[in-house]
Order: sequence, then C-alpha cells, then structure tokens
Amino acid sequence: MIWVLSQEPDKEQLYFCLGLVNWHGKKDKEQAVKDFQKFRDAGLEKKYPQEYALADTYIKMLSGEIAARSKKL
Repeated sequence: MIWVLSQEPDKEQLYFCLGLVNWHGKKDKEQAVKDFQKFRDAGLEKKYPQEYALADTYIKMLSGEIAARSKKL
C-alpha cells in the first residue's frame, strides 16, 4: 500500500487500510494513529463518512492506550 501511495498519492483512502494493518497486523499503535490521522487530514469525510468517523474513534482510543502505557513505564 505504501508503494501504491508513492505512485498514486491521490489514493489517500489507503491510509485508513494502513492504519488497520499497522494496528491489528503489526501491533504498531503509534503508526496506526499516524495513518488514521493522514486519512482524516486528506479531507475524505464526504466520500468515506463511516471510515472517517471510525478513524476519529480509533485515533482517540489508540492515543489513550498509548498514553496509559507510557504512564506505566
């Protein structure tokens, strides 16, 4: 997906997919938050309203988990 984005930067909806892969597949919550934020920043709210809302929810949830983990360390 990263390669596709480098070749076709207008496929910004792939950042949502990357967020899911990094979160669930790679267990990289920090990168997942970045990917979801890039998706949100792309201004695709009207084209992908459900995904936009989910990305917002995931950003808040994952950011909270990251912050809680940091406090434990």
